[in-house]
Formats: sequence, C-alpha cells, structure tokens
Amino acid sequence: GEEITLDYATYHDERMRGFECDCGSAECRGIVRGDDYLLDVVARYEGHLSEHVARR
Repeated sequence: GEEITLDYATYHDERMRGFECDCGSAECRGIVRGDDYLLDVVARYEGHLSEHVARR
C-alpha cells in the first residue's frame, strides 16, 4: 500500500501542546505545534498546508 501522511498542525490550534515527532521523514519539522500557521512557517511550507491553516 501507499504511505499516508498526516500533519497534526492542520487540525489542531495554538492550544495544543507541542510534541516531538519521531516519524523519521526528511520533510518532518521535528516538533509538532498547534501554531504552525505562523507566517514564516506558511512561507516555508507553501503548497504543503491545508487551505484552512494557510488562511489563519
């Protein structure tokens, strides 16, 4: 089967407590936070965020 990827930041908000990700992907940010919609993050990951997160 194909690998399914999920970005917790696309459906959690800034109240979410951050945690380290251990997925091992080269594309991983390493720490998952609920405030990944910040402008610098949006710019860095343009095209890889859900529309909901990019609009916030």
